[in-house]
Amino acid sequence: MLKKLLKKIKRFCRSVLSVNELIIWKYLMRRKLRCYGNKVIVIQDCHVGDFLISLPFFQRMHSFYGRKLTLVSDKRIVPLAMECGCFEEVIAFDMKRASSFAHLFYRWQTLRKLRKLSAETLIQKYSVGGTSLEDCMAAVIPAAEKIGVDSEKTNSNGGGSFYGNLLRKNFDHMYKYDPAMNLLENENSFCNMVCHSNEIECVGDLNCFEPLPEKDALLGNYALFIVGADDPRRRWEPEKFAAVAEKYLQKNPENKVLFSGTPAEQKIIAEVLEKIPQDLHSRVKIRPVESNYLQAIKRLMSDCKHANFVLTNDTGPLHIAAKCKVKTFCITGGWHWGVFSPCKEYENVIFLYHELACYNCGGVCQYKTTPFKCLQDLQVDKILSSFSNN
Repeated sequence: MLKKLLKKIKRFCRSVLSVNELIIWKYLMRRKLRCYGNKVIVIQDCHVGDFLISLPFFQRMHSFYGRKLTLVSDKRIVPLAMECGCFEEVIAFDMKRASSFAHLFYRWQTLRKLRKLSAETLIQKYSVGGTSLEDCMAAVIPAAEKIGVDSEKTNSNGGGSFYGNLLRKNFDHMYKYDPAMNLLENENSFCNMVCHSNEIECVGDLNCFEPLPEKDALLGNYALFIVGADDPRRRWEPEKFAAVAEKYLQKNPENKVLFSGTPAEQKIIAEVLEKIPQDLHSRVKIRPVESNYLQAIKRLMSDCKHANFVLTNDTGPLHIAAKCKVKTFCITGGWHWGVFSPCKEYENVIFLYHELACYNCGGVCQYKTTPFKCLQDLQVDKILSSFSNN
């Protein structure tokens, strides 16, 4: 009972702080300008997967405005953003830190830096849903035209409808996010609204990152396994990945399995390897970690491109494999079911899941398990039968 009460108090305090913060940056800290800069600024707090999903959007914005864009995003995105050719500059912050009210000084320091900017056009770009930090960013940067997205989260970032209405007044044009459509469909429709066009589907490709590293000649035929994920709730259990790898190698004696992951995911890869029988280790390869972030991503793109198929958790490499048009099996849970997965635009992706009544939980698992119970209940046999049927 006390725990529930404390949660309600915390939620109330956060709502009050969000409303007051938006008012401060929108009205008290605003700048009045006679003329605006000629930048086209896009705000998107994103990880690698979110950035790659939005790559067609950025490419179309670049073409529509006839100039390179300015991106406000997380510092991890800088190498990819500068390499893709859509951006003149990236104004980068530690967005995870800035998004937390626990680091209020850094958060406000970030917003104060953005007050020095001005733009011809500002676009507040959502991934799945914007945060109150992004709302304040859009409020504090003066622009002749502001374009945003009105979603179900607009009212939930702070003090309900009052916060939502306060935010909507900040924009000249808003796209109404349609929850009946998945994320890629909404991204495409938002882009059509901005560009005054009517493209039906736009998944995009990774040609802007060419040239990629060559395929390792010694690998031969291989399946690529991505066993890690930043969010531990999205990771299928290591012993299940090991069981799938074992069965696959036994059934396909001419093939190999390649494991790839970030430096932080090497421990998980090692756990999987320990559970694979010793006599199969000669056909199990682990991609060495690249010290250069951009080269590591390009190597991953190359590994996806040349693989027989990719087996991955629902994380960034899924979107790389999907855009490489390689057969992909994605192990997914129900946290954002219908928002992104399953996605009909990713025609080469088979989404593997065990649906529960609590699907579309938004990331709050009622079972309090890691990984989610919906992932735990997904069995090895279902993955193996998917290989056989596809």
